[in-house]
Amino acid sequence: MKLTNYLAILFIISGLVGFATILALPSTMDYSVLNNGETGFSELVRYYNASILTSPKDLESLNPEEYVLLVGGEGGLSSDVLARYKLFVEEGGVIIVTGDAVLLNSVAEAFGRQGLVGNGTIYDMVFNAGNRFKPKGYSRACNCTVAVWKPSPLSLNGESGLVETSSFSYLDLNNNGFMDLEEPIGSFPISLMLDYGDGKVVIMASPRVFTNDMLEENKEFLDFLKGNRSLIIDQIVQSKQLFERVRLAASRTSSVLLTGILSILLVTVIMVAGSKR
Repeated sequence: MKLTNYLAILFIISGLVGFATILALPSTMDYSVLNNGETGFSELVRYYNASILTSPKDLESLNPEEYVLLVGGEGGLSSDVLARYKLFVEEGGVIIVTGDAVLLNSVAEAFGRQGLVGNGTIYDMVFNAGNRFKPKGYSRACNCTVAVWKPSPLSLNGESGLVETSSFSYLDLNNNGFMDLEEPIGSFPISLMLDYGDGKVVIMASPRVFTNDMLEENKEFLDFLKGNRSLIIDQIVQSKQLFERVRLAASRTSSVLLTGILSILLVTVIMVAGSKR
């Protein structure tokens, strides 16, 4: 066999090995359903048997009244995605949004609520889930506590907050992580439920509420929001990253089928190599 043929076969085998390695490595992307770490959503999939949304167009095939869509992330969303969210909620769907202020405000503004997430970070040295960075709030609606991570305050216009922190919490306006004399102390709203059409939008002003490290504390609250609906986890942003998209696609394929495909490719390469000897 010619050297070029050997090199071609070696290249193909290396590609297959590399592909298999990518699939085997766990994801480290925040809010990914394939991330088993603190900031992932893998426990949500396992506990609730949640579905995965990788394209906003897939919302069109769903009956909104039967689903709750959980969105987690950072940064703004495209006008197309926001438009499909609005239609989903208008027709009876429920969306829960957790993430940074940019994401939360972009979603809130799409539903007609301007300047919802305020400045600063809320800490609580008394009523928390282990340390001051994880304040515990209380929801009268479900009569349950809600643990969050570094939440921000919401600027309400006469509305009642869905979740509020304890009277021991304080607002760190200069983000130095400590309570200074001029910084406010008291209860702050960190969640709001907006009515829109026949559905609802729940804004959670915290980057981590239903991530792997916080889920156990918040199952009761999520069960209250979810009711009898099925849970879908939005992975639109995550699927834009190449390796994550490959992992997500592979996760939807059975391991037997995937192994079979790789085996067929490898056998084909060996057979082609043997025929050219």
